[in-house]
Amino acid sequence: MKNLPEALLTFQLGAVNVKLTRECNTLVRNQKFPIEMDHIPVLMYLYFAPSESSQQQISMDLQRDKASINRTLTFLSKKEMVSVEKNQIDKRATLVGLTPSGIKIAEKMLVLLKGFDQSFFAVLSQEEQVQLLGLLNKLIL
Repeated sequence: MKNLPEALLTFQLGAVNVKLTRECNTLVRNQKFPIEMDHIPVLMYLYFAPSESSQQQISMDLQRDKASINRTLTFLSKKEMVSVEKNQIDKRATLVGLTPSGIKIAEKMLVLLKGFDQSFFAVLSQEEQVQLLGLLNKLIL
């Protein structure tokens, strides 16, 4: 972005997010994955979750509204990547887990994302990448 003062960190981070999302979305489409970028955080969350998770927990942990999580889970469910079942203990809640197909897609996606990260951040030295991750984690947490 030109003509934006470097001090406008919000815009700089937004620009990085837009570029990262566009390039990754293109890569995902070119690899013929049956999902889009906005589905990936939920898929990966479920992949790394130690057990089934509630929609509420996914929403809180990913800091996304429940409607967005519900749309993503509906999409992933139609693609048979997740199973959504009523919680036997709390009937108001639903539990979500990956199906074998979802696990397979998540594992392939993880490999793709690791490669994408390496190429996207190749302009930074290893030391700069570690420093960037540290700073981003500090801002997020």
